[in-house]
Amino acid sequence: MGGDLEVIPPLTRFNWLVIALTSAAVGLAALTCINGSTVTKDAAQNVRMAVNLDHQGIVSLDTSAPYRPSMYREPLPIATSAAAVALADSILGPAPYTAYLDGARVEIIKYQNVPWLLLIWATAAATLRLFTKSFYLGLFGGILAVIPFLSTTNIDAVNDLYTELPATALLGLASYLLMLAVTGGRAWKSAACGACFGLLVLTKASFLYVFLGLLAALSLTFFRTPAEWRKCSLRAGLMAASFALVIVPWIGRNVHEFGQARISERGGLAIYTRALMNQMSREEYRGTFYFWARPAIRPFIGSLLGFTPADLGPGGRLARLNTDPGAEAYQSDLAAELAGRPQDAVSFYRRGRAERERLETQFEQSGAPDPDVASDTAMASAGAAMVKSDLLSDLALTIPLLWRSAPLIFPTLLLAFGYALWVRRDALLLYTFPGIAYLSFYALVTPFEPRPAVITRALAVVAIFTVLHGLGTRVSDLRGPDRRRFSFRRALPAIAELGRRR
Repeated sequence: MGGDLEVIPPLTRFNWLVIALTSAAVGLAALTCINGSTVTKDAAQNVRMAVNLDHQGIVSLDTSAPYRPSMYREPLPIATSAAAVALADSILGPAPYTAYLDGARVEIIKYQNVPWLLLIWATAAATLRLFTKSFYLGLFGGILAVIPFLSTTNIDAVNDLYTELPATALLGLASYLLMLAVTGGRAWKSAACGACFGLLVLTKASFLYVFLGLLAALSLTFFRTPAEWRKCSLRAGLMAASFALVIVPWIGRNVHEFGQARISERGGLAIYTRALMNQMSREEYRGTFYFWARPAIRPFIGSLLGFTPADLGPGGRLARLNTDPGAEAYQSDLAAELAGRPQDAVSFYRRGRAERERLETQFEQSGAPDPDVASDTAMASAGAAMVKSDLLSDLALTIPLLWRSAPLIFPTLLLAFGYALWVRRDALLLYTFPGIAYLSFYALVTPFEPRPAVITRALAVVAIFTVLHGLGTRVSDLRGPDRRRFSFRRALPAIAELGRRR
């Protein structure tokens, strides 16, 4: 693959001053959003495992001895949080696990989000500057990329400990290194790219499949001559080697402890729940566009499709889609999940989770050493078999799921990918590929709730600015150096010349 990144002027002292001031402003804004508010659910599990790692030396979900190893969640956020737990202990002294869920200790743990946020803005700004040759456009785009994370209430922002924030930072850096490595970079860039993708997998396990797809694409697509194939294969090999060095130790640990060559659990639950959703009726399928629409436009979509809020209630046409905590059937569905009675649950979501509880209880009673791992493996096998039996329904459901979680981000990345194909910008193709592959993977094999799509938001910001800048530049070129009013008569020769070059 040939390079299409032009040399850009080095940064001036004034540019570095602006960068320093902007970094300070972004960091300060992040710090003002962070407080000691309580962390719950996924974030609380990450904290529990981090406390056990620091205090007991083991990644475990247990709250008391004996502490058994766990691979319920990916290890990188746990490791960084464990370092923050050690810092909190050095300042405030050690405490029981529950003391780290709110107050001063959890506030200290949340401070790790500040460098992640700075990495998001820095990589977005650097990428956009590389694409547009504009320092200030890069700066502006980088700021827009981090603004959604500056919140005191969003669970995927700086004031919580969900994994979307570090995953966003690592995806932006990995995509940036990918385009540098493949479009003519040195060997160390390929190694750094692979290592970064490895860290990303240790944050979000689904990126394992994205990286494998990326290697296949590099080996089969991104070359035009035998010499380019050899060069591209070498770069792909370096990426694969550094990637393996990062993830293999953790996988080896899981093989040793559980006999499973995996990054984390929960994949089985996702596949099984998705298989249940594939069984929805045609009416429910239409209803997904109503229920999964943004709240501001839901009434309008409902009027078009003939649905109302009553259809989401008990016995309603769309009751199996409804997972809203305010729904009438929520408490009974939750009780069915906790009791491990999937036959009593209404929603697809609770039926899947109730099946997991049922299997865990069954494996525990049979004396299995790791009931949670065994149940997740069983659900993965059952779910995969159900999906294979009805692949057309699985493919059809990807459309409303993208409508549910990435109605703007996915089309934006696709637009940028198509634009890159049109103008033959290899670097932009490479930059957008991981985000498109990630969203496609989630839409194909999971229930794809909205939160995972947040990870690709910064990529979409860079992509749309790049496309708009490129189109604007082309229009300016068609208008000629005198910048007169656009004229089709003068534009046609330029368009014809562009066609001949392609």
